[in-house]
Amino acid sequence: MAAMVELIAGPLIGDLTSIESLARAETLFSNIQSQGARLPSQRRYKARKQSLTDEIEISEALYFDLQNLLLLDSIIQPLHRTPAL
Repeated sequence: MAAMVELIAGPLIGDLTSIESLARAETLFSNIQSQGARLPSQRRYKARKQSLTDEIEISEALYFDLQNLLLLDSIIQPLHRTPAL
């Protein structure tokens, strides 16, 4: 929490320029990771990367709900288009 406050507050009070702030943040994050700690976003980025290469299991009911939404959207979209002049 303290690291987040420091990274946000510095530029707001004119303490660091954005380039200096970024360099300092990268150093801070590297130091945190070198101690064996995990950054808050690491799990989310790993899951996102995995979801791009692996299949995601969803229930059959959710699948059909999504299909119905896509179908409904394809029906509604033409109704909201502005006619070409």
